[in-house]
Amino acid sequence: MGKLGGALLVAVAAYLSYSIYIMYNETQPPVYRPEGDSESGKTEPSISRNRFSPDVLLSYEFFLSPYQGLPPLRNLLEAKSDKRFFHLGSVNSRPYDWEREAQLREEEQRNWSFFERMREALNFSGKEKSDLEVIVPEHLRNNTTLYVHVRTRDARSGEELPLQAVQRLSSPVVPDHLKVLKRYLLEDPWGTRLAEATTHLQVPPPPVESVPEYIQIGPVLEHRPLLTASLLRTFGPNSPIVDIEKKTYALPIHVNAMISPEDEHLPLVTLPHESFVLLPEERRRSAAATPLKIKYKPTGYASWLFLLIMGQAVGSLQRMQFSSYDVNSVKMMMGSSSPWVLLLVYLISLLHLVFEVRTANALPSLS
Repeated sequence: MGKLGGALLVAVAAYLSYSIYIMYNETQPPVYRPEGDSESGKTEPSISRNRFSPDVLLSYEFFLSPYQGLPPLRNLLEAKSDKRFFHLGSVNSRPYDWEREAQLREEEQRNWSFFERMREALNFSGKEKSDLEVIVPEHLRNNTTLYVHVRTRDARSGEELPLQAVQRLSSPVVPDHLKVLKRYLLEDPWGTRLAEATTHLQVPPPPVESVPEYIQIGPVLEHRPLLTASLLRTFGPNSPIVDIEKKTYALPIHVNAMISPEDEHLPLVTLPHESFVLLPEERRRSAAATPLKIKYKPTGYASWLFLLIMGQAVGSLQRMQFSSYDVNSVKMMMGSSSPWVLLLVYLISLLHLVFEVRTANALPSLS
């Protein structure tokens, strides 16, 4: 490989390893760990605790709306649905701690059939079995931005809790199955008939508002005492996550829409190009026929913060007009992979770099 190539690989590996180390440190929860032999006169740091008890049972209500602001939960449940919003469904009586959540998941999986167990074991996409499947209603299928709203209430008392989430769900996307219109070669070998029939259409069509086919929603579970100063440094002094006066924190509801790439988004409007779609599986790629799948999945502090940072980074890449294929690949990998899978991808990338350098050095000089 040569000394220069080896030095280059060591430098690249060191830089990537340092970046991973920094990202790991920045996303870890700032847990307070008291010192056993601390001096009596030493000032203890300010500590914040979770605003809600781990013994609480929570119910979650999901809504879809073209508006960012909606009335209180009681009014929404009484109306159920109107032109301003649509009630997607609910997940009831879920624990707010990891131990009870794991026990509940084990009980649910005992009722699975053999085929469901095999399908889940061989599922490497990160898309677990959904809890809700809902068809987007007709009055929301137009070319406008849609937001998903998550409201939380105490499952025992029914009181609405300030654990909420509002996130933009739709984004302007060119439907993947309409980017290139297909034809039967025996009927139209030169494409003249298709060209004549689509002279009045823009091919590919303009972007239309589309929603991801699969999303994950759940609370961020963390109940250890956290350092207030570190929380304020991460989220800012005006963040609703930290209450400085009460010394409490309330982590928000996490909505993961990165797991579905743009070619799996469902267009909210029917384009005239649909009449030229030939394949049955592509004809089903519309919001009118394909359900929006929702999976209830709690997450941890580190995973949530990592996806929050990566989501902002991916948004910057999109604004800089990077390749949509590469950006979608990064989004899907970050949104659906475990830390071990990400580490494996890093190692494979490093080995690929070693192979490239060795191959380049083995080639004869063009000079």
